[in-house]
Amino acid sequence: MENSVRVSVPAPALAPFTRTRGASVRQLVERGIVGLLFLAAAAATVATAAIFVTLLVNGIDFFETVSLKEFLTGTTWAPDFGSFGMLPLLKGTFQIALGAIVLGIPLGIGTAIYLSEFASPRARSILKPTVELLAGIPSIIFGLVALFILGPIISDVFDTGLFTALSASLALGVMVVPIIASISEDALRAVPVELREAALALGATRWESTTRIIVPAAKSGIMAAIILGFGRAIGETMVVTLAAGLRGTELGPALEAVRPVGSHRPPVVDVVGPELERHRADGVRGRHAAYPR
Repeated sequence: MENSVRVSVPAPALAPFTRTRGASVRQLVERGIVGLLFLAAAAATVATAAIFVTLLVNGIDFFETVSLKEFLTGTTWAPDFGSFGMLPLLKGTFQIALGAIVLGIPLGIGTAIYLSEFASPRARSILKPTVELLAGIPSIIFGLVALFILGPIISDVFDTGLFTALSASLALGVMVVPIIASISEDALRAVPVELREAALALGATRWESTTRIIVPAAKSGIMAAIILGFGRAIGETMVVTLAAGLRGTELGPALEAVRPVGSHRPPVVDVVGPELERHRADGVRGRHAAYPR
């Protein structure tokens, strides 16, 4: 029997160099990608810092002429006459936002509970996209609805002017429903199914298991939805501009015009608003005046 002879063939001399070069190229590419991702993540921080610096610099110049006490405790906002009291603006902002949340919380959470726990697959397939579609409606549409529909109705019922904080709160309450409902439903559906099965196995009804087990288990997500909805209500400008009228420069009730923080006066308020009120004074409803024959 012949002895087998093993012949070892050495690897080419360039193979280690090729592998090393390929690895270094991949490392460079990965470092470049990581650098780009870091720049993308840092963009928000840089933008926030730039906004803070801008507000700080301009704020220092402002408070050199206006005292901080007058700014925080003043009850009249009239920059043209040298009055810079913030209380009417803060009051109008929180009045409208709180009113919107009072309406949006029960509607949003109720919608989320129904879609998550009680709706059939067919009903959920119809209602879920409808609620999400509501979030895509431009805010100016809600503002026009509040101006031409809600405003005249509230004016006739309560015998007030066309612009009120109540109409703005109602419009904003509908706007925040999709945010609260969508996030709350995601939190409810994230609750483990074992909790539902255990509650039902112990004899609880679906309503009892929902209110006593599922909702408390998802309370952190529901609270996050409420906070986001409240932030949306505070930051909204177009709806409160059209519905509230920006005429309130002093502290007043909810059935009067208010001026929230961050809002501005578009031409439609100066042109359409007085015209609607003039027609209402003549006994003609505001929405008919908006579309004269």
